[in-house]
Amino acid sequence: MDLLRYVILVIAIGVFSAFVHIGDPIISAYLMSGLVIVLSLVFLVEGYLFGKKYTIQPSEKLTQKEKDFIEKHKLVFEIIHRSIFFALVIAGYLAFVIPCARDLPAFVKKEYNILTGVVVEKVEESGKRKIIRLNDAKSENVISIIVNYDEINIGQEYTIKYLPNLLRGEVIEVKEQQKD
Repeated sequence: MDLLRYVILVIAIGVFSAFVHIGDPIISAYLMSGLVIVLSLVFLVEGYLFGKKYTIQPSEKLTQKEKDFIEKHKLVFEIIHRSIFFALVIAGYLAFVIPCARDLPAFVKKEYNILTGVVVEKVEESGKRKIIRLNDAKSENVISIIVNYDEINIGQEYTIKYLPNLLRGEVIEVKEQQKD
C-alpha cells in the first residue's frame, strides 16, 4: 500500500469513527465492528497481513545514502508494517467484533440488561458520551458502562439498559435526587 493510500485510509477511519461516536453507543459499536471486519477482509484479500510482499519505493527527492538505507532495511519495514496492521486488526476484533457477536442475539431481540444504580465515578467524558461507573443496587457490584447522556451527576441514581458484553447502553430513567 503506498503512502498516499495509507494516509487516506487513516483519515477515512478517523472521520468515520468521529461520526460514529456522535450517536447511540450500541449502534456505533456495531458500525465499528463492521468497519473492522471490512478492513480485515480487505487486508487479507490484498495480502497485507500474509503473503504479498510490500514494495517500498524510495522517493526521488532522497539522497543516495537514504535510498540505500531503505533498500537495506526493506524487510524490517515490512515486518513493522505487517505487525502494526495485525495488532490493529486483533485489537479491533477484541474491542468490537467479539463483544458485538456475543451480544447480537440480545440486540436483535432487543433483550437488554437493565441496571439501576448510583453513579460513583465519571471515568471519561467527551461531549454527550460518558464512561460511568455505577454501583448496582441489586448485586452491589460496580459496573463501567458507556452512555450518551447530557448530564450525569455523581451520587444520582440512573436506570440504564445495556448489552452485557459491549457494556454500552442508554439511560432510560433518572431518579430525582432528594433535597436535604
